[in-house]
Amino acid sequence: MIPWSKPNLEKKDLVHLNRAFKSSWISGGQYINKLENILKKILKAKNVLVTSSGTAAIHLAYLAIGLKKGNEIIVPGYGYLAAANMSKLLNLRIVFADVDPNSFCVTEKNIKKVITKKTKAIVITHTYGNMCEVDKISRLAKKRKIILVEDAAEALGSKFKSKFSGTIGDIGIYSFHAAKNITTGEGGAVLVQNKKLFERLKLFRNHGVLKKRYYHVVPGHNFRLSNLLASIGYSQLTRIRKTIENRKKIFSFYIKHLNKKKFEMQLITKNTNFVPSTVSIKINNNFNQKKRDSIMNTLEKKGIELVDITSEEIKDAVIEMIENLKPNKQSRPEDEELQKKFRSLYASNIKRTNDSEDKNDNFYRAINKLHGQIRSRFSTRFLRENKNWTR
Repeated sequence: MIPWSKPNLEKKDLVHLNRAFKSSWISGGQYINKLENILKKILKAKNVLVTSSGTAAIHLAYLAIGLKKGNEIIVPGYGYLAAANMSKLLNLRIVFADVDPNSFCVTEKNIKKVITKKTKAIVITHTYGNMCEVDKISRLAKKRKIILVEDAAEALGSKFKSKFSGTIGDIGIYSFHAAKNITTGEGGAVLVQNKKLFERLKLFRNHGVLKKRYYHVVPGHNFRLSNLLASIGYSQLTRIRKTIENRKKIFSFYIKHLNKKKFEMQLITKNTNFVPSTVSIKINNNFNQKKRDSIMNTLEKKGIELVDITSEEIKDAVIEMIENLKPNKQSRPEDEELQKKFRSLYASNIKRTNDSEDKNDNFYRAINKLHGQIRSRFSTRFLRENKNWTR
């Protein structure tokens, strides 16, 4: 099977990981500083702070900005849900701005449609490595005195004109998840130009401790990246040019060989030096569901892994997410019962595989150990349409 996104790991990564391991500095250590410094050098950024994940980086940014309950924040209506999730966690008022259907990026025009005097922050996502029209959006944010957060989780290496993603807004966010351009397994980074904001980021990343140990200035979190994981990230960044070249070659291959009458590729924003994170393909309107499924089945038989999602599924997920954001949202008792049954099914599967003596269950035991207890909600429509799973 050709995987959807295979981490680019080499023996050199193991060399650095082994050095970090032998140093006995497995939590804090020199590789954290080395990772932050090489990021600053590559991205020409003034201040960089590495974190335990890209989502943690977004959460940290919100705290450092000083966003509070009820503050209005604009986030893209399409893209990974971390920005919206962290907004919900902090009880912010979320306003969705539509993305361009061809570039998959939010636009200045669509932000203007939803911006108000109450808007405190704008989050833009450089989807699949494609940059938003960040010059226009940045000017709009500065004119309105609104904080601009660049979610560049998928765009490490991409440039708008001469500037790297994440370095144009007030705050930039990166992710080093396994599917990203470089990986630390789990990890992320925050980039800022403002020194005062950088000090606040450091404060909230480390339990509210700034300099004096065990002296907590404010309530904070532990958003730190470990020295072991930082060693992998540092190693990967030493060959980032090679990684970017390989990704561009793969993307060019798809562009060259896909039938342009049947498929549409993501439209790359003008003035963008694009580093692809994902190859996103749209099937034109002449294709019905049956033809689409036939193509996917053929590719799967050839051993090519696909991420399958329909426009109807996206629509349903967005509608349900918006409904869940409403205050005092109440679920139907029968839906809550389906949630409980599905969770119990998952729990029983964990017990079965953990107790099993079958060696074939080792993989599932490892997965169970990684994921642990699931606390998030499952799609209501999914559970309603698959009730046989919960019997």
